[in-house]
Amino acid sequence: MRLLKNHFLLIAILFLSLAGLQGSLARGSQEENILGPQSKHAIGEQHVLVLKVNLDVMEGSGTVKVMDADPDSPYFSHATFRLDRNNRNAFIDKKNNVAIIPLWSDKGTQGVLITTPEKSSDALKAALMIQKLFQRFPEPRGKEEGRSIEECIASFKRSDFKTCCQVAQQALK
Repeated sequence: MRLLKNHFLLIAILFLSLAGLQGSLARGSQEENILGPQSKHAIGEQHVLVLKVNLDVMEGSGTVKVMDADPDSPYFSHATFRLDRNNRNAFIDKKNNVAIIPLWSDKGTQGVLITTPEKSSDALKAALMIQKLFQRFPEPRGKEEGRSIEECIASFKRSDFKTCCQVAQQALK
């Protein structure tokens, strides 16, 4: 977690297979469905929800804001960020110099990269290349394909996004 300018905190929440999520908000004796009528389908498999917490506001006064990946969709149905959706694959906040990118899925796990807006484009390209490798070479995969994926991930973890893309492009030929 990183404290941003103006006393804000960004939180990336990874939702794992929460198809049965019921989003409700209790108000006294009344309960409201905050995700709308489609709530049990609003958040599907592995996605990242970004929340912006205003530390200067008193609790109950709009402390947390959902950074909706697709504000035009109803009931937060596309609020999550996911690598496989072009218009929803990165949260970028230039004012606070932070970018959040959901990463590829592998064996039921998924990561999140927190970087700067300047590095986000190269990081996103590399993450997409790794995702393509996983799609092209599903388990069980050959030694060479496995080695290429491991090399790409190692390059990605070193923030060597250029090498990651080059290795992936070579493996995908």
